[in-house]
Amino acid sequence: MIRDNKAFRRKNEIIRRSTSIGLVITSLTLITFVYVGSSTNNLYTALQNSPLSLAKNTTQDSTVRVLCLILTAPKSILTRAKAVHETWAPQCDRYFFITEYIPETLKPEQIQFAEQIPIAPIKNITA
Repeated sequence: MIRDNKAFRRKNEIIRRSTSIGLVITSLTLITFVYVGSSTNNLYTALQNSPLSLAKNTTQDSTVRVLCLILTAPKSILTRAKAVHETWAPQCDRYFFITEYIPETLKPEQIQFAEQIPIAPIKNITA
């Protein structure tokens, strides 16, 4: 009976130690999750409030303006430049077609269209 009593005490002691170790590990895990979760949330909030945030700030008026400089060749004024002018260029606040504008080398319809669009002529553009 003394052997059974010693075995019972030993088994009981092992169970208590295992329970204590389990509680310590569980507590440390929960503390870690809470700490990491709160610091991650604080970091996320700080990043959202930073001036470099990509999130759209709806509380302030947007003062972003977009200038589009569109490179083109004189030979593509009636094709590519016209397509850009009619599709996505008006979405820019201001846009200019940058080309080597030489009226002597252009056809009359190219000149007529070129007079309707904003062109920033640059001489001697080389590829």
